Amino acid sequence: MKVELNPHMYCQKVGLLGGGQLALMMGESLINTGAEVIVYAQDLSEPACTIANNILIGQQNDSNSLRVFFSYCDIVILENEFYSPHILQDLIDDTGVKTIPDIRSYDKLFSKIQQKTFFKESHIPYTPYEKVLKQQDLSLLINFSGPYIVKRSHGGYDGYGNQEVADLSLITDFSHELIIEKKLDLKQEYSCLLVKNDTDTIIFDPCKTYQRNHCCEIVEMCPEIDVSITSEIKEMVKRMAEGLPGKGVYAFEFFETQGGTIYINEAAPRVHNSYHFSTEAYDKGQFDYISELILNHKLVAPEKKYDYLSMINLLGSVESLNYQLNFPHIEGEYEYKIHLYGKKESRPGRKMGHIILFGNKKNIEIAKRINQEYTI
Repeated sequence: MKVELNPHMYCQKVGLLGGGQLALMMGESLINTGAEVIVYAQDLSEPACTIANNILIGQQNDSNSLRVFFSYCDIVILENEFYSPHILQDLIDDTGVKTIPDIRSYDKLFSKIQQKTFFKESHIPYTPYEKVLKQQDLSLLINFSGPYIVKRSHGGYDGYGNQEVADLSLITDFSHELIIEKKLDLKQEYSCLLVKNDTDTIIFDPCKTYQRNHCCEIVEMCPEIDVSITSEIKEMVKRMAEGLPGKGVYAFEFFETQGGTIYINEAAPRVHNSYHFSTEAYDKGQFDYISELILNHKLVAPEKKYDYLSMINLLGSVESLNYQLNFPHIEGEYEYKIHLYGKKESRPGRKMGHIILFGNKKNIEIAKRINQEYTI
């Protein structure tokens, strides 16, 4: 364990549990409030370490290192779902330091199995599925036809741990608890963001998401989303908000089938990649609301600055320590802003940054062309 601590403390010491790009962007917003940002990372090369006032290096779920980290913080913000809720609850009990999200809500969304239980309790329609622990379960439990989507119940991200198979015999890895879902015939995918505390709730307008290989490539904010779809998604999020106690920022992903049925896909108890665009799209983005929750401000709905906005996730294409973004020249009138996360190594499929295109109704078509032609 390595501890690097600054002896000059600010009055509000905010811990970020995780050092990735989400922690980087939360940290930038928190520093603007005068908070001291303490990052718990596994390696000094992680993006959030570049802006941290203090850094503690330790492994995930190392109780001793985490206890030291908690002891230096007034409050801890969770960047991801890789930390055991049982260990976190023990740390909260021992130190009195609370987390955002509230640990009770985090526990409900920690794994995909727990998410399905929560969706059922909230009366939210979800994809037919079965939980599989061993190969024998495939013949005993799966009573719906393929093709199938196979997911790790816990630990998957950016498509990692997900697989599409036409036949159950193609599933060979049972080293993790699996979720087997029926693949739906999809028309569109959406995401929706929730911010809440004990008294106030804000639900952002849903956005469209475009996936490839189970990883989000493009996000589109536009007023053309059908009012009935927006209302249905927001009503589902409102019902789930009632079952999530305490403070938190949450993201929910949805499917729309070709037949027009809306199902929830997954949830995340944190700020989310699909709403990175909110920093440019609104007067307050998702990272600003983390600061609002810490400061105990009354939550006020954000004001939209643009009607049309598109975001491209910059995914690594090669494994390299000497990478650079090659931005293609695309004809047309559009404004854009590039955010790079400062990661030391590029890997295929790794999120290295994002590009925001805004102000133009045709942004989505330009975004799709950029997405086809850039390299990093």
